[in-house]
Amino acid sequence: MVYNNKHTRNKINTKSTYQIVDFPEQSKTFGHYEAHFPKQAAMQAFQLLSNIVHENLDQDGQFVVFVIQNKETKKEYKYIGAKVKLENPVVKYENGTPVTYHYKNVIGKYNPALDKLNSNV
Repeated sequence: MVYNNKHTRNKINTKSTYQIVDFPEQSKTFGHYEAHFPKQAAMQAFQLLSNIVHENLDQDGQFVVFVIQNKETKKEYKYIGAKVKLENPVVKYENGTPVTYHYKNVIGKYNPALDKLNSNV
């Protein structure tokens, strides 16, 4: 694998630790997610959050907005996550046992323009 700049190469080789901000209540942090990139940590954090609010996320159009923070740099990243029901469930084998997945987790960076939509409603 060839990397063009030293910054990218160093980022891939080192993991950072992230935590969820303002969870389970304001001014609190939760979790310990190790990842090379913030989005990878966001996927891990969303898995926990989706398990907590599972029934609400199963409905179309429902999503969770959350913030993770790099524990070392204190930089925050805001994400939006949703569960999408698969038209055709996916079957994967884990340790020789079939596991059926009916939903897929979808995560993306939160767009601040969404805040304006909420104020217009």
